[in-house]
Amino acid sequence: MKKLLLLVPPYIAFDSFKSPLFTERNNSINTDMPLGGISISAYVKKYSKADVKIIDFNPLLYARDPQNLDSYDKFFEDELAANSEFIPDAIGISILFTASYSASISLAHACKKVFPRSFIFAGGGVPTSMYRYMFKTSSPFDALSYGEGERPISRLLNADNIDHFVNEDPSWITPEKSKDLSFEPKHDWIFDLDEIPTYDYETLNIPDYAIAPVCAGFTSHSETKVIFNMATSRGCPYRCTFCASHDVHGYTMRYHSRERMYSDIRLLKEKFGCQRIAIQDDHFMGDHKRAKDIIRFIKDMDIQVFFQSGVTMFSLTRDMLELMVESGINEIVLPIESGSERIAKDVMKKGHVSKKIVHRVVKDCRELGIQMDGNVLCGMPGETEADIQEGIDFLKTLDVNWYRIHVATPLPGSELFDECVEKGYIDEDGHIGGDYKRAKITTEDFTPDYIERRAYEMNLELNFVNNADFRLGLYEKAYSAFQNVINITTEHAFAYYFAALCLERLGRITQYNNYAEIFNRISISSSYWQSYIIRFSLKKQLKIKESLFRDESKLEELLVSAPVSGLLTQLSTPT
Repeated sequence: MKKLLLLVPPYIAFDSFKSPLFTERNNSINTDMPLGGISISAYVKKYSKADVKIIDFNPLLYARDPQNLDSYDKFFEDELAANSEFIPDAIGISILFTASYSASISLAHACKKVFPRSFIFAGGGVPTSMYRYMFKTSSPFDALSYGEGERPISRLLNADNIDHFVNEDPSWITPEKSKDLSFEPKHDWIFDLDEIPTYDYETLNIPDYAIAPVCAGFTSHSETKVIFNMATSRGCPYRCTFCASHDVHGYTMRYHSRERMYSDIRLLKEKFGCQRIAIQDDHFMGDHKRAKDIIRFIKDMDIQVFFQSGVTMFSLTRDMLELMVESGINEIVLPIESGSERIAKDVMKKGHVSKKIVHRVVKDCRELGIQMDGNVLCGMPGETEADIQEGIDFLKTLDVNWYRIHVATPLPGSELFDECVEKGYIDEDGHIGGDYKRAKITTEDFTPDYIERRAYEMNLELNFVNNADFRLGLYEKAYSAFQNVINITTEHAFAYYFAALCLERLGRITQYNNYAEIFNRISISSSYWQSYIIRFSLKKQLKIKESLFRDESKLEELLVSAPVSGLLTQLSTPT
């Protein structure tokens, strides 16, 4: 029996882990279950009879103190050495995004030290889109798997001679093949997704996936409540210019059958005691009736469900939102992307979205009590300052609870990436490490530094100065969001300022004074915050008021921890 070791490198570059930007939360490591790995594991166990082990470095890194690591190199070698009793015939490294690229190269070198006789390959979005670049830059991999990996990797493990096999199989790319400009690798998509067995959750250390930042956003969170990730379909028919998922999964929608999904969900409940499922389809609501049936079944199984992706604005009809509320879904990410209709339709090619639809969905969510985070991208090529301002003006008219402001990132395989290369907006290596926080694109209108600064200013303007909950007089809810930011960083002047205003309106004067004093100190000592205080016309000092309580022993009663405002705020609050 052959052995396959599947490795999931950190989703975060080492510099971001070691020294996060001021605008980043500490330890923002994504610890979702690696769906690609557990799907491949299930498939090759059935069709190749191979033994499979998965090491996901993200929960392992989450538990490490950044100050105790000087690089990923020793971390990788130590973890691999700790598992050296499992000697693999082949080692596969998943590279989904370029933020993981440098770590993946380091991990491959570590594999060669610990397992010098193993065949080492990579798969995922980056190898599929960047295979020529990878081999041109002296990649340490023996081969790259193209597109979806279940069938190609199963064939690899069934081969008598792996080296000969990868040279012949059209879904595998070798250094030699990549030099042949006439060579075009072939997808081997599985059109009947039920061919893939149930995700191999058992190969994971399941308690590791209760520490994820997305888990901590639930008010009922405890370390025993794991979020089980799941995808019920593959593919997406839309052609948003910033998206690259089609490079791996294509534009044609493919689905697991309802019966198969019901079986998998029932198994999660009965075997693992599942209480939460996060659906990660690219386009879950491609079939509206099917989506409703699956949501109802999850509800009937007494499981909480939420969507990290996979919804479109027009698919969020009133009846769909009502069903989601009935099923316990009270938080959602809205893919608004831009408040400028020109940018949304002409630049991003989101022709299926309009301001009218966005207004209607936000209004319905408010009426139904659904917490909303709005996704927004800043810095697309062709975007001007006038477009950005138009977008801000529109977004300020919406009652979205919180906005997730990202910088446009050229993902290999996306139309955005091709445009940036063609027009010289990024250099050959400039896209490596793109993570939606660090801008990489230089256009005729913007520099990367400008876009990072402008995106942060949008965050301050939309989430603090014009916070919808504060504007609507929902001071407890607004305070919870501002307190969330304070929990992440203790030096955020705007969070203290607006939290103090909420506390004043709620009559919590002692706590108001505490936060006002902290804001006053920051506003005097920080030139960084002074510039923003002036720009947004905040008071330079908050007046300290006479406390309602002379007895400071009452302070503890007032300084109660704010309730967590919800999954999406905890996950996405920009700091």
